[in-house]
Amino acid sequence: MQCRLEFLYFCAHPTFFKHPMQRYLIVFLLFMCFLPGLFAIGDYKPGDTLYVWSYSGLILRNRPNLNAARIKNVPYGTFLVALNYNGSKNTEVDLISAFSKDNKQLPSVVIKGDFARVVFQGDTGYVYDGYLSRMPALKQSKINTNKQPVFEAFETYANRSFGLLKDQKSSPKAEYGKPFTRKRIYANGITVDEYSEKGGETRLILPDVSLEECLMLFKYLTGCTWDLPEKARKTEDSWTMNKVSDYEYHFSQGNGDYTVRYIPEMKVSFFTLYFEE
Repeated sequence: MQCRLEFLYFCAHPTFFKHPMQRYLIVFLLFMCFLPGLFAIGDYKPGDTLYVWSYSGLILRNRPNLNAARIKNVPYGTFLVALNYNGSKNTEVDLISAFSKDNKQLPSVVIKGDFARVVFQGDTGYVYDGYLSRMPALKQSKINTNKQPVFEAFETYANRSFGLLKDQKSSPKAEYGKPFTRKRIYANGITVDEYSEKGGETRLILPDVSLEECLMLFKYLTGCTWDLPEKARKTEDSWTMNKVSDYEYHFSQGNGDYTVRYIPEMKVSFFTLYFEE
């Protein structure tokens, strides 16, 4: 555990941003050395509290499969208590649907899960656990002009949900053209590192957060789920997507590049935004 934490803080150190080859080499070596073991939300057991991250809610069903009879809808943000251990993760659901760009079909982003047995409003049934997380769900802040949901900033969410332990800045505020670094560490171990000058980089280091959970954070913080297929058809402000491996996705829009990466053996996810001036 100590070695794992030391590695995380090394990756989060501001100087690490300035050595991309070093960063990618270390990640590559980790992938080569460890065996994969990806789960939707990691292990859970009876008594664990899990939160619904599906914006449209989750269907409570009478049996553990997607074709079973519906009992009722469990709304986004609801917390549930698991009555069983996590299952085999053999059920796949699209998190981001496939879409076409430049006459090329881009594949969907798929999450894998099974079914958690829960009680909701007096009814016992099963919900798909790929959209469950131990982390509380982001709060919706507004609806935009296209009637799409907009969610709170990650800093607001993390301060409320986990509590800020440390906030270290290289200067009181960021100024264009001047190097600026900031590190925030939260009580649950999440670290947010920022570096900016003319462009910059923001990295979320998420221990004990699965790839699926990290993809859900990306989905809600960027609005990718709602506008990626639409904007992919436009030359300006165009989205692109690339699945690098089963544990890494790249997304781009305008001057921003996003990477979502998971290291299975360490059970750590990284969500990184790179932006140019």
